Amino acid sequence: MNKDKVVICGFGKIGLIHAQKFMEMDIPLNVIETNEKRQELAKGMGLKVYSSMQDLPYDDYVFDICLPNTLHLDWVKKAVDWGSNKVILEKPATTSLEELEDLEKIVEENQVRLVVNENYLYSHITAKVLDIVNKYGIKPNKVYSDFSKNRMADFHKKRGHHLRHPHITEMEVPHQISMMLLLLRPHSCSPEVMIDSIDVDNPYFLQTDIRFDDKYWLDLRSDLKREGICRELVISDGEYRVYADYCSYAFEIAKPKPGLVQLWKNNRLLESHDIYDDNMNISLRTLYDALCNDDNCIIEPNMDLVKKTTKIISRLNNYI
Repeated sequence: MNKDKVVICGFGKIGLIHAQKFMEMDIPLNVIETNEKRQELAKGMGLKVYSSMQDLPYDDYVFDICLPNTLHLDWVKKAVDWGSNKVILEKPATTSLEELEDLEKIVEENQVRLVVNENYLYSHITAKVLDIVNKYGIKPNKVYSDFSKNRMADFHKKRGHHLRHPHITEMEVPHQISMMLLLLRPHSCSPEVMIDSIDVDNPYFLQTDIRFDDKYWLDLRSDLKREGICRELVISDGEYRVYADYCSYAFEIAKPKPGLVQLWKNNRLLESHDIYDDNMNISLRTLYDALCNDDNCIIEPNMDLVKKTTKIISRLNNYI
């Protein structure tokens, strides 16, 4: 079966990771990159490399935009002008509500199928959490999320610097908020969001309580100077508590560990599951297949979460 080629736009850290994952799926790749060192890296992996979109031979491509967030909107326009209607963006999709509105307009006017790679949404671990929630009829009213790791190298490379130095809400926070919205469904259809408390004294640390409709809470923590890696999620309804510890990638630690999902009821352990999970592979495969097959069961919920996540991040940015 012929597979649509993927064009990776930008071959920095995330572009390289995406390339490795698509190669695992045997999906044909092209790369657009202007940096000579990165061009050589891509060529050394056997990939076709071009300096601009205009150099690409005509074909039915999926454009995978792995460039800084401030360039997303322009590159979606470039992909549309080139003739593509299938686009993957790295998170977060945009850096402001104004850009989000422009992005929605482009998608609507040009019938673009666009998705955002929030890879934890498609994780086997997230799927197990949702399975337990549905199995036991849990109606979560609080989500605790701590996604912390040392991201100083990203800051030194100017990631997240579009507004101020540094901009913490472009790192782990989009993952955390989008997962919260997924877990609180259907309660989060059109949430009234309140920021109840926020710690803004340390530019590399964010801790905040986010309240929805006076009923649902997110206790969010992200420390970007932390030594070691923490990706923990806890949802509760007062009686049940579901704990999730997400896997670490092979490029992050020497010995990757499995993820863990546990169900507790009144401090008694009911279920415990070790789960090996390559959520980046799962996410990119899911999104690629959805774009190629015009699967709105994936595309529309993805964009709905992106819009809500962007709006909440914009609210947080007013405090930072």
